[in-house]
Amino acid sequence: MNVFITGATGYIGFQVAQAFSRSGYTVYGLTRDSFKAAQLSRHEIFPVIGDLTRPETFVDIARKAPILIHAALDPEGSTAQVDQQAVETFLKMAHDSDHEKTFVYTSGLWIYGSQKEHLDEKTLFSPIPMDEWRPGVEAQIAQAENIRSLIIRPATVYGKQGGLFSKWFHQAHVNKSLNVIGDGRNHWPLVHVDDLAQAFLLAVESNLRDQSFNIADPSEYTMIEIISAVGRVTNYDGALHKIDPIDAKRLWGEGVEGYLLDHRVNSGKAQRLLGWFPRHKSFIDQIQTYFLAWQAFQREKKWVAEQTRGIR
Repeated sequence: MNVFITGATGYIGFQVAQAFSRSGYTVYGLTRDSFKAAQLSRHEIFPVIGDLTRPETFVDIARKAPILIHAALDPEGSTAQVDQQAVETFLKMAHDSDHEKTFVYTSGLWIYGSQKEHLDEKTLFSPIPMDEWRPGVEAQIAQAENIRSLIIRPATVYGKQGGLFSKWFHQAHVNKSLNVIGDGRNHWPLVHVDDLAQAFLLAVESNLRDQSFNIADPSEYTMIEIISAVGRVTNYDGALHKIDPIDAKRLWGEGVEGYLLDHRVNSGKAQRLLGWFPRHKSFIDQIQTYFLAWQAFQREKKWVAEQTRGIR
C-alpha cells in the first residue's frame, strides 16, 4: 500500500517514513532538497522533490496514495500559513478522490497551553499565541469528508540527531554556556523519535478513525532537571544562567512561551486503543547515548557540507 509523507527528510518525518518502509509499505517522501533525496532512496523511500507551497509539484503522486501523512513540522517557526495550505491541499485531494483517504496530521501539545493537572485528549485547548491557529486546523480535519482522520500530538521529541535538545548540547559542549528560561520548574513531556514513529504506524494500522492521540513517555522531568542533565553529560562546569521570560521573549520571540509550558501528559488513550508503549528508557537515564548520537551527527553534517563544497 502506498503512503505519501511530507517532511520526509525532517526530524520526525524521516523516522516515520522509515517505520512504514520497514513494515512493507511503499513510501513516497516529499523533500525540497535534491541532495537529501538520495538519503531517502538509500532507505528504500521514493523521493518526491517538491514544495508544500506549490501543490503542483507533488499532488499527482500524492493523490495515488490511500494514506497521507503530514509530518512537516517546525515547532519554532511561523508555519501557520504553509501548514494550513498543505492541509487544504490534502483535504481537497481526499474530497475529489473516488476512495476514502487516511489522513494523519502532526499537531503538538502546545495547543493545550500550561495545565496544572495531568492532561489528556479530553483537556480543553488553551494554545499559546503562536499556536492559536492550530485548533481550527484540527477542527477542519475532523469535519472533512471522505477521509479517515488521525491526529498525533507529540511531546518534545528526542533521540538521533537531537531535535530541540541539539541546541542545548551545542550550547554546553561548544559555546560553554547553558541557559534556562524562567525558574525551570515547569515539566516537559518527552518521547523518543522512534517511539513516536511507531505511534504513527499503529494509528494507521488500527481500525480507528477521527481520533487524536497525545504521545509522551511517562517521565515527568522539570526543565531544570533536563538542562542540568545536559550539563553533566557534556562536562559543562559553568553556571546555569536563568533568563527572565520577558527578556527571553524580547530576544527570541513568542516561541519562548513554549519553553515555559508546564505539561504532564497521560498517554493512556494511545496505550489502550493502539497498544502503544514507549520502548526507550527515559532521556536522562540514557542521555550519554543521545549525546554521543548528537556528536556523531554533527561530524556527519560537517563531512556532508564539505562534500557539497567539493572539499574532502
